[in-house]
Amino acid sequence: MVGFRFEGGTINLEPDVEIGPITEQELGHAKRWPGGKEHATHAVRVIREADRVTLENRATIYTDSEAYSTIRNVLSGIRLFKRGAFGAALVMGYELSGGSASMSYGDEAPPVFPSGYQLTVAEADELRAFWAERRATFSGPPLEYALSSFSLGCSRGYTEQALVDLTIAAEALFLGDVNDELKYRVALRAAFFVADNPAERERVYDSVRDAYDVRSWIVHGKSRKVPTSLTRDASKQPNVALALMASGFQDTMRLALRKATKLVATGAWPPGWERLILGVDDADAQA
Repeated sequence: MVGFRFEGGTINLEPDVEIGPITEQELGHAKRWPGGKEHATHAVRVIREADRVTLENRATIYTDSEAYSTIRNVLSGIRLFKRGAFGAALVMGYELSGGSASMSYGDEAPPVFPSGYQLTVAEADELRAFWAERRATFSGPPLEYALSSFSLGCSRGYTEQALVDLTIAAEALFLGDVNDELKYRVALRAAFFVADNPAERERVYDSVRDAYDVRSWIVHGKSRKVPTSLTRDASKQPNVALALMASGFQDTMRLALRKATKLVATGAWPPGWERLILGVDDADAQA
């Protein structure tokens, strides 16, 4: 159950996967459950055929790991498709006829901002194409953990925990082959992968390093001085500066993961990092 604006009805991503308006039946199943359901507007549904014995086993319904994974992947895909804030209240399994409902809490923030994300009718077709091109990249290596961490970070808004989740996603994306000099390598690779000119690369490089400094400050209990990146602009309180940093870093990671999923889908991931940074193309390498 998610909360965002879309006036175009149902989006069928696959024959058995859809995004559609919340029904009265679904709200009825969830009426005893907390978690922001009053703000939910849509549901991500995975349709399964099952026999009566399976349907009557409530534990089996919502522990369908494949269906659960598909729902999580769709949420990641929606967030990767475009910027915007929404959470997922819970996951539930039920019979379309109305019986045998069972529910499980999710690990995301509830959808308390139903107007924080909006899809237009035209974007529905774009989302279908986006999902069809990239859906295989959401399950399994090499991007599964980066995408899931990015998605979880998006669900938390622009908060400290969001920044921590996003830096985890950055490490999973950019550091699959190394274990040392993490901050420097993430910043450098992100700069050259995301940006196309020196000024923009410098901006990305500095912003990623700043995010890592703040992440370190957060996870070590804020036991040392507030990072200068949060106090550089005297007109902003540190909590406002952190929210702006988390928002900007989310945008950077969205762009990076959009490029990465496309490369994975075409068999071109990972890029040759040193060649990318040094500006050496295949023709030069063979000369």
